[in-house]
Amino acid sequence: MSLLSPFAPVSKAAAPLCRSLVRFARHESGATAIEYGLVSTFIGMAVIGAFRAYGLALADFFPKVFELFKFE
Repeated sequence: MSLLSPFAPVSKAAAPLCRSLVRFARHESGATAIEYGLVSTFIGMAVIGAFRAYGLALADFFPKVFELFKFE
């Protein structure tokens, strides 16, 4: 159910504005972009949380791995 009915009586001067508002209210690609933004935000928060939780363990792990690749 649309909040802006295209059948409501509108003056001729306001008709283009009303048509634009109805078209904007029915357009859903902005909502999709916002959903993708929210999903990427939550993924980023999860990655940051994982780095904070396992940061000290990784700080000890990576130098050991780099020592295995030293070429002499």
